Amino acid sequence: MMTREKHLSTLYPLFLGLTLAGYPVISSLTSIAGIDSSAPAILFRFVILAVAVLVFFQLDGVKGRLYKGQTWLLIGALWLMLIARLTYETGFSGQEFTYSTTPRLWIFALGACLLPMIATAVIPDEAWIRKAHTWALHALMFAAVCALGAALFFAPVVTGFAERASTERLAPIPMGHLGVTLCIVSLWPLMLNQAWRGGVAKLLFGFFLGAGTVIVSASRGPFVILVVVCLLMGAAGIHFRGRKIPKWTMVGGSIIFIGGPLVALLLGARSDYALFVRLMNSGAIDAEAGGRATLLPDAFSQFTASPLLGSGMVEVNTQMYPHNFYLEAFMATGIFGGFIMLALVFMAARCAWRLLIWKTPAGWLGLIFIQYMLYGAMSLSLYLEGTFWTLMALMFTLEFAARRDRQKTS
Repeated sequence: MMTREKHLSTLYPLFLGLTLAGYPVISSLTSIAGIDSSAPAILFRFVILAVAVLVFFQLDGVKGRLYKGQTWLLIGALWLMLIARLTYETGFSGQEFTYSTTPRLWIFALGACLLPMIATAVIPDEAWIRKAHTWALHALMFAAVCALGAALFFAPVVTGFAERASTERLAPIPMGHLGVTLCIVSLWPLMLNQAWRGGVAKLLFGFFLGAGTVIVSASRGPFVILVVVCLLMGAAGIHFRGRKIPKWTMVGGSIIFIGGPLVALLLGARSDYALFVRLMNSGAIDAEAGGRATLLPDAFSQFTASPLLGSGMVEVNTQMYPHNFYLEAFMATGIFGGFIMLALVFMAARCAWRLLIWKTPAGWLGLIFIQYMLYGAMSLSLYLEGTFWTLMALMFTLEFAARRDRQKTS
């Protein structure tokens, strides 16, 4: 049993690190190398799945490490409806998808979203979470350096209302969210005033690197979410620090608003601070053909035409997913699946908040879940985004473990 515990202490952090940072690394490296990322990306998903399976089956003979909460019933019910819709759309209706092939949809839905969640049923030690934090920080820093290098020196720039950096295979939005995640992982130890063996300088470098990545990507969503995350960290700090806002949260917010453009300039971003140009022109950008100003209302109208069973996976005018997790759930599964999705996200968000205010070592994962919860309201597809599903399921397990530990010490 000790051997299995030892294996878990390595496999579990590896699973979390790959989930959070693996794909940006793959995308950036393939852009720098000038090769197609499709095959490496799919292979990478299978690696995560293999690690998840190994984590789960290492539980054999290890007692007290399996979370069996009733939320698994809700997740299972929702996924039965999602798979039923995917089966109908790909096997019977003849639906064509402009954003993915049918085999890729199935590979990502099952191999990247559904099956890796089995690893989140494992209740981790605090030491595993701390190791995962260290590994994730280094991997995210490496990914951000690669992404910035690829975007600024090796890949074309997306044009529109203002130029914004991207790589050929890591678009501006996920590039921006890479920066948000790096900021969260870097700020969390500073917020708790915990000693970190890597030193404060490395954490500050990680935050500057993450903030620079957000600014250079010139994506509005990641920037707004980063501001929200900083506010949440401040609110959590008020809760557990006697109504005193953590100094690192205030410093972080100041850097975002004041130092961000400076960092972007130093990193080689285009003139006029593209992010702020895009923020000022948000209405016009959303009104572009295929923009959210038309996509979301059309998708909602499509759902209301068939609310009981849902209307489909894509919005019929654009043949695209609606770029909103919650609306997509109602479209794909009907009113029952949609409300299950909302209930799961609400409960997971409550768990994430508890992880924050209880000052658990896993609080940073709660913040990243909130990031992806908001990310899903602005972009992404339920069938393609495995990181969201892993983090959501993880919230229930981590909150259960933290609550159990609090009861033991009270």
